[in-house]
Amino acid sequence: MEKIKFLILIVLYKLSPEQSDTLKSLSQCKLAKDYARILIRDNSPKAYDTEQRRTMEEMLDGFAFEYRHNRRNEYLSTLYNQTIQELQENEYLILLDHDSQFDLNFLEETKKSISAHPEIDLFLPLIYCDNQLVSPSRMVLFKGKYLNSEPTGVCAAHHAMAINSGMVISGRYLRSSFPGYDERFHFYCTDCDFMWKYARQRTTYCVIPYRIQHSLEFYGFNEPYEKKVRRFREMRNAFLIAMRDRSLFAYWLCHLYMDVYSVKFALQHHDRRFLFVR
Repeated sequence: MEKIKFLILIVLYKLSPEQSDTLKSLSQCKLAKDYARILIRDNSPKAYDTEQRRTMEEMLDGFAFEYRHNRRNEYLSTLYNQTIQELQENEYLILLDHDSQFDLNFLEETKKSISAHPEIDLFLPLIYCDNQLVSPSRMVLFKGKYLNSEPTGVCAAHHAMAINSGMVISGRYLRSSFPGYDERFHFYCTDCDFMWKYARQRTTYCVIPYRIQHSLEFYGFNEPYEKKVRRFREMRNAFLIAMRDRSLFAYWLCHLYMDVYSVKFALQHHDRRFLFVR
């Protein structure tokens, strides 16, 4: 088997290098410099200044990396599609948000899993938010459910769901089979879009025996209403778009579910305004 190589994509927004848990984690993974290159896409209004660039270079010393700034805050789906075009077929794309915590063992365990199952095109670590396993999970249509126990080894892709951060996807699949991310989905539902398409084309994925700590901003209670409602509206509309593509029945069933979910969300956040989000 030829040498395993990674392209690590990190998407940042309004964060200095030292504020990103992901960059801090990679700064402790210098031994991976021989088989991993890094692409940083910064969607912030302002690019890093000279001092911030110097800090980033010190943190990633030894890695081949590229920093690209785009003030337009391009959609995740667009960034992912652009990155796929730069990916080599013999590389594996690792998607990371700004706030994932891991060490070198994540990359080493990923290499071991790929070596053990070179025929598989998707590898997923165990993602935890606090003490809850949030990825991989299970989803039927638009209704998701956390798993009761950690999956291991090779698993069925049917009804499987995962969050973007931590996904490891073969360039072979992305360049030759994957139809691309649907750019009607801006930020939310991009992971669902990928997993739905993957399950239609592949039957299995492999679990990487490694835990990553990650925060789920969507469920945060400390953010202002404006941020919460923007995320909630995008999540709601993304699922309605996806279900409309499935069938009229799935679309109206999703409509009903989202109305019920609005009530639940309003109660959780003690804010009746969520009842009227459309």
